[in-house]
Formats: sequence, structure tokens, C-alpha cells
Amino acid sequence: MATEKDVLEIFKLLKANYPRFDVEDPAALLDSWTQRFAAVEAAVLRQAAELHMDRSKWFPSRAELLELIEEAGRLVGKGEQDEAAAAYWEEYWGKVNPLRERRKELEDRFHFDRRLDAGDWEALAAAFDAIQWDASAAHCRERIRIYSEILEVEGAPVLIRESVEAI
Repeated sequence: MATEKDVLEIFKLLKANYPRFDVEDPAALLDSWTQRFAAVEAAVLRQAAELHMDRSKWFPSRAELLELIEEAGRLVGKGEQDEAAAAYWEEYWGKVNPLRERRKELEDRFHFDRRLDAGDWEALAAAFDAIQWDASAAHCRERIRIYSEILEVEGAPVLIRESVEAI
């Protein structure tokens, strides 16, 4: 909720953007605004002030800011939702990208060195299963089958380990 300090900061912002505004008793105006906007979140009140500055060349009255509170609340809420979504996706891709990089390493190991470690591929498939990337998990298991067949035709050994290295 907006405190006197919050209202004062918003008042200073408005005063800086409307330098011709002059009031006889700024303390009374600040007190009036603080009481009226006490139930409004500071971020919403600031957004309402920003909206007013974008739309009007005159210093706002309390009523003008109150008219913008609902719209400002939606904008602030949307910003918070956007931040939460960004944090979610950052965490999500933080889990997925290392697995995708590991898959590329294992594919390169096969293509360039002709080495297949079925245990590493199965561990990677299990990691994809854990984050519900079922198609990628199936792809890893399919790579074991296909690469094993290729190496068998070529007469190269396939490494199958009981313990798998951590991903």
C-alpha cells in the first residue's frame, strides 16, 4: 500500500514533469493524497501517474489519478505475470538445454569417434523422462538401437556399462 514516502516520490515525479504546477500548500496536498491513496499499491499509483503523464499536459487531480488506477493495476499485474513467466522459462530451459547439449556430445562421440556408450544414452533418456520430454527420451533410446546396429555391421565394439556417469 502507498505510504507517505511513496506518495511523496510520485508527487516529486509529477512535479518534475509538470514544472509550471504550483500549489499554495504542498503539505496539505501531500496529506490529502496520502490519505486517499493509502489503499492503493505504490506500484499501481506510480503506473497511474505514468499513464497520466503520457496522456495529459496538466498536473493531475486526485480524481484523474483515481480514474487511471484500474488500468494501472492491470498493467502492473501484467508486468508481474510477465516476470513470473520469464522466470519460469529461464528455469525450464536451464534444465532442458544441458540435456540437449549432452545429447549433442553423445552424437558427436558416435559420429566422430565411433564410440557408443549405451549407459550414457540411457542415463540421458532417464533425465529427459524426468522432465517429461518423452520424445527426446525415446530418441535417445532409439539412438542406442540404431547406433548399436551400425557398429555391429562395422564390427566395432559397443560399450554397455552397469553404472552410468551422471549427467
